[in-house]
Amino acid sequence: MSEGRKFSRESSIYVIGEFISKAFSFLLLPVYTSYLSLEDFAIYSFVTMIWPVVLILLGKSFSAYMLRGYYEYEDKRSFLGTVMLFSMSTGVLITACIHFTGPVVFPLIFKNIDYKPFLQYGVFFGLYRLFFTHVVTIFRAKREPRTSVMLSIAQFAAQAAAVAVSIFILKTDLLGILQAQLIAFSIITVLYLFVLWKEIRLTILPGIIRPSLVFIMPLHIHAAASWVVVYASRIFIERSLTLVDVSVYAAATQLSFILTVINNGLNQAWSPFVYANAEQPAFPDLFSVNARKLVVAEFLTGTVLILFSRELLTLLGKTEYQQALAIFPLLVGAYLFQMLYFIYVAIIVYHKRTSLLPLTSAVSGGICMLLNWLLVPVWGTTAAALSTLVSFIIMFAAVYLYSKRYLNVIVWNPKALLFLFSLVCAAAVFYIWGTSVPVPVSISLKIGTVCLLVLLLERLKLMNIREFTANLVKNRIQ
Repeated sequence: MSEGRKFSRESSIYVIGEFISKAFSFLLLPVYTSYLSLEDFAIYSFVTMIWPVVLILLGKSFSAYMLRGYYEYEDKRSFLGTVMLFSMSTGVLITACIHFTGPVVFPLIFKNIDYKPFLQYGVFFGLYRLFFTHVVTIFRAKREPRTSVMLSIAQFAAQAAAVAVSIFILKTDLLGILQAQLIAFSIITVLYLFVLWKEIRLTILPGIIRPSLVFIMPLHIHAAASWVVVYASRIFIERSLTLVDVSVYAAATQLSFILTVINNGLNQAWSPFVYANAEQPAFPDLFSVNARKLVVAEFLTGTVLILFSRELLTLLGKTEYQQALAIFPLLVGAYLFQMLYFIYVAIIVYHKRTSLLPLTSAVSGGICMLLNWLLVPVWGTTAAALSTLVSFIIMFAAVYLYSKRYLNVIVWNPKALLFLFSLVCAAAVFYIWGTSVPVPVSISLKIGTVCLLVLLLERLKLMNIREFTANLVKNRIQ
């Protein structure tokens, strides 16, 4: 099988897996918004915001080193066991420190939310997620996408089942929902341990620890600054506006987060693809062709989300969430630039030039914080979304320009630019004038427009729709 076809197969598996696993979260979003008050949903959004930054502090970057180092060490089980054991041991210690200092530190950040009883769950979720991320990364490195995907699906399915039971059967409040998720994470940990046991050898090789720390420290700073770009806006909204505004912004973020789900799925196949083929003579052509496929598919998805943004927000139940229409296109644009960033950052990580990444993220994160601080009190949630968009544009521009010293290829061609222009025109027309058309007519026109865009994609030969569909069906069945 050619590397191009292999990448298409693996990326389709990861995207399907991400959709299946994250679909539970999206299906439960209308439940959350209807069942919880606007204030409780805002608090829950902060809990889901806390665990990613805790995950970063605990050592998420070790997963990147596991993925990169897997292709260098001969004794792979000892390598993986060393990194896993060291990372989890330090993670437990850091979690304990955060938990005991939380009642003092968190009130300095949040205006209306205490550490206990809610935010502490985000801290513990971070430790579980660290372990889950490491295990899934091992199978990504081995290029076994089905195992990786099935583990992710099991994790999110257990979490969603716990939430559904706590809401529909036990009729609990927000605290009960969080407790149910904690129990689900504990149960799924047993499954992960069973699968992990044959893949690693628990040992500590000092020769691996030092290079791993050298590799991850820049990524640590980079990941923390990237978290600021995605999540810091909610803190400024909470301090300057109200919890209702936090809920509206969180709802828009959750819906546009569909693009991040696709980004993550594609990136799980993209990074191993780049690492495995970077030394091949044909790599520039492989990179250009497959990167173009990612770009056009992602931009088409973003256009579809903007077209149906009103209908998606209507599903959330409360009329207050319709306020998110003003910021939704900005957030979609932000996550599109995030995808472009992922494409080029893989080249930099392969060449181990990770020192650029924390600088880029720190600058963009600092600009994001400054824009939020200056503009959120004046422009509200629109300023928060704009800050995120500007920050991702800066991050993409930096890695794109730096990566050209290692791989100078042109991803866009005239056909791709024509398709992009068609997407922008379609999104603008329906976003600006969509409300003037009756709902049944509007939905019919939008569906017809999407079909025409897919047909144009096929006619321009930017993607083989038949092959892509066949891969999806085959992988779904398997």
